Amino acid sequence: MKIINKQSKRIAIVTIGLLYTLTNYGYAQLTNLKDKNTVKEFINLIKERKVSSLADHVYYPLKREYPLSPIRNKQEFIKRFQEVFDDSLATTIVSSDPEKDWSQMGWRGIMLKQGLIWLDGNLIAVNYQSKTERQLIEKLIVKDKLQLYPGLRNYKRPLLFMQTSKFIIRIDEMKNRNLRYASWSIGTNQSIKPDLVIDGGVFTADGSGGNHYYEFSKGIYKYQCYVFVMSENGTPPAQLQVIKGNKKILEQNSLILKN
Repeated sequence: MKIINKQSKRIAIVTIGLLYTLTNYGYAQLTNLKDKNTVKEFINLIKERKVSSLADHVYYPLKREYPLSPIRNKQEFIKRFQEVFDDSLATTIVSSDPEKDWSQMGWRGIMLKQGLIWLDGNLIAVNYQSKTERQLIEKLIVKDKLQLYPGLRNYKRPLLFMQTSKFIIRIDEMKNRNLRYASWSIGTNQSIKPDLVIDGGVFTADGSGGNHYYEFSKGIYKYQCYVFVMSENGTPPAQLQVIKGNKKILEQNSLILKN
């Protein structure tokens, strides 16, 4: 039996794989009284700006787009509330109709419009980026680039930063939407030239639970970076697999440092 915990669930909802595959599912308008009351209560908390009360109804950490750090607790939520819920998002929420704009999506919870907000009794995810957050991301990317090997600084945005027992790996999206893989031996600073760089990667969503992987090819070798979101307990957060021809020659479990 697969055991899905709350953290896995909320990560899945903000994962590209799930957002992509949602197009394969129908939307069910709210008919359950409990769900309607959940939505009405959430709308009211936003309308009356009861930030402290709202902060008591959030599954932490509340994920924000990398390289922004997640919101880890109630204190951080209160401090960063306006950074996430700007006037535009607040207006969209307050003006929404619980019966027309919110949908029940089974185990995923309740969503506003096409996944802007996700609730499950508490707040699970906010798939919205305010102007303030965009500006913060730009500043963090500039800082990251200054610490990175000069030949790798031409990326558009970082996607994944993972660590196996032997390697540090980062995957970046380039300006032409190309994906790039770079890896270093464990313990090596990213300011040093990487041991391996591969362009032209492919992103693949693996099912509807949010699991996905990136694949890069170099000659007869394939480098696959798996991210496991919905999985059985004991499964690692990520994994690196290297394929030579049709034979797997390397498999290493991985920690996700940033994504």
